[in-house]
Amino acid sequence: MQRWINGPDFLSQSMENWPERPADMGDIPSDDPEIKKDAKVYATAKNTSNPILTAFERVSSWNKLKKIMAWVLRYKTNLRKRAKDCDDNDTPPEKQDDTKAFKTITVQEMNEAEREILRLVQNDSYPDEIRCVAQCDPQNSQGKRKSIRKSSHIYKLDPIVVNDLLCVGGRLQQAPIDNEAKHPIILPKKHHVVNLIIRHFHNLSGHSGTEYTLL
Repeated sequence: MQRWINGPDFLSQSMENWPERPADMGDIPSDDPEIKKDAKVYATAKNTSNPILTAFERVSSWNKLKKIMAWVLRYKTNLRKRAKDCDDNDTPPEKQDDTKAFKTITVQEMNEAEREILRLVQNDSYPDEIRCVAQCDPQNSQGKRKSIRKSSHIYKLDPIVVNDLLCVGGRLQQAPIDNEAKHPIILPKKHHVVNLIIRHFHNLSGHSGTEYTLL
């Protein structure tokens, strides 16, 4: 006990009588319990983001985004058509007139591009809900709601699928209003594409308030 209070005896002597520090302390054994071992953690990063949606974040206009998607869909359609012609004729197709491929985007193509963009956003945000609704009987609303997790943000919206898009369900089937008003398309509140849509209609309404933008 006195050693803990007073320290070693050589401390009370002059420094000349202190023991010399050895030049080599020797190797410390790896199993020494006083040695703290380094913790090693291994982690694997998996990128699950959709590259198409990542590319959407580079676009700052809703109309521009729809035009880009319209060109992509037209290009895909042309490739499929040429591949089908090759399979049918067993010969490479003749070179087509490039002017046909660069015609002005039509209104129908813009509408198809809009639906495709919204479908990609929904598949990224509500994959489980879309799968549950697709597996249920469309006439059985109660069974459909039971299949969707109650923790889902859109559980109370009674979602249904209309034209391959997840829409709000409910009891407005017989209401004398447009289908878009009966079954609005469900979109996540925090998404770059949704922000583009809100900004677009906010500008169209003359920078009016929230109630005019939502209408």
